[in-house]
Amino acid sequence: MRATVIKLGDSYAIQIPAAIVQEMKLKEGTPVEIAASPTGLRITPVQQRFSLEELVAQMRPENQHDEYFLDKPVGAEIVEWRD
Repeated sequence: MRATVIKLGDSYAIQIPAAIVQEMKLKEGTPVEIAASPTGLRITPVQQRFSLEELVAQMRPENQHDEYFLDKPVGAEIVEWRD
């Protein structure tokens, strides 16, 4: 696919065709890493990192599980042990 470089303020932009956006599962606002190489440009979506609070906020009753112990308690754990 071909695209044209356009001036956008003090920078330049390339319009990404819809087929590529869909294939890469991009959406408006997706952060990307852009790197130059001898053969061209590489555009890679940035892997988003979540805070513990964000992850816990996504928990639902159907994906919460009880604690699971592989061995018997030792030391101070004995006080809180339950079978």
